[in-house]
Amino acid sequence: MFHNSQPSISWVAEVIFGRDGEQPPVAQTDVPAGYQAIYSLLAIPTIQKPYALLPSDRRAASESIKDLGNPVHRSARLAERALGIAFQTGVVQQLVDKRVYFSIPTATRSPEFVDLLDHLGSVFGRRDISIAVILGRERPNRKPILRIMTPDGLCLGFAKIGFNDVSRPLVASEARTLRRLAKLDPPPRTFRVPAVLDYRRHGENEVLLLSPLPRPPVLERSRLQPPLDAARELAALTGTETDQLLRSRYWRSLKERVMAVADDTPSSRLLGHGIDLVEAEFGAREMLFGSWHGDWIPWNMCHAGGVLHIWDWERFKSPAPVGLDVARFDFDVRVKIRKEMPRRAIHRSALDLGPFLEAAGAPSGNARAYAILHLIEMVLRYQESATAGVLVADTNYATALNEALQTRLR
Repeated sequence: MFHNSQPSISWVAEVIFGRDGEQPPVAQTDVPAGYQAIYSLLAIPTIQKPYALLPSDRRAASESIKDLGNPVHRSARLAERALGIAFQTGVVQQLVDKRVYFSIPTATRSPEFVDLLDHLGSVFGRRDISIAVILGRERPNRKPILRIMTPDGLCLGFAKIGFNDVSRPLVASEARTLRRLAKLDPPPRTFRVPAVLDYRRHGENEVLLLSPLPRPPVLERSRLQPPLDAARELAALTGTETDQLLRSRYWRSLKERVMAVADDTPSSRLLGHGIDLVEAEFGAREMLFGSWHGDWIPWNMCHAGGVLHIWDWERFKSPAPVGLDVARFDFDVRVKIRKEMPRRAIHRSALDLGPFLEAAGAPSGNARAYAILHLIEMVLRYQESATAGVLVADTNYATALNEALQTRLR
């Protein structure tokens, strides 16, 4: 099971440096007896619940701060830049002592053993790489993401590491999707995606190495409207088909996933009620099906140099109702950016979705169905995660789905 609240974050050490023998590597605030430190990073904001682990070098830490997230609002982006300056001047390092030591057993490692940093260095043809480890917030698909850079902070690429039963299939899926998108001729007109620099299984983990991401300008306007041109093009990438919801391949797949994680928990019962309501009220509807990104949200995209860049393709699937990405985008903006309560946000989203869905290519009159369908998908992801042993609290989607089912969004 994936635990991340304990003071020791040794699971990160084992993901990066692997286990060679009976004693695993550890990541702690000191070096335990019988171990030797081979790497150290600074934990922010706390060692107990780190969002990221940064290099102690001023320049590398400052540059890493700029890639920790993708803030939507200008104020948050400026705050991110200010924190980077604080690291560059050494102020943060002097005020706090949050150093984490990555240590391995003192016994010499097997000559044939290659840890992940050695592997990444070989990909770039250099031995002096530095890393920052982005852990992010708690969510079902949480995984370590390594920012690989030169000692002075120049970003060489990002490595996504699938290390458990939830994240390994997702990393593998993203690798397949990005390679598939790279072969499109002509390439997508309205957006760009990261390039796959390397992908392989390292030990028990799936490791996907991606090209560096562009950095949006500080003065970029808030991105609270879904990019509809890109949504239309993405939906048509694998072709489209019209079918009755109940007869569609999408619906059969969704029901199979719900049945696979069925148990006697509130989330499972909620999913069952959701499936029943959708079948009763919307099952006979004709819908247009195509591709969907699956995590079409503002912090997974940015405009840089006049081009829309989109990343995190691990949930890409086909078929799905055309426009479902837009429904996900609208709800997350309301709850996570505008801070609306989930019970209120789902009603407002169902009322306002219609024009956006039609602009994305969806048939009119299905806004209520879409509002419920994307919530079923999100609650299902948390349930699938729990079934795999990754327990993460869902504070938004289950509440909104329960409200939608009780009121039927009328």
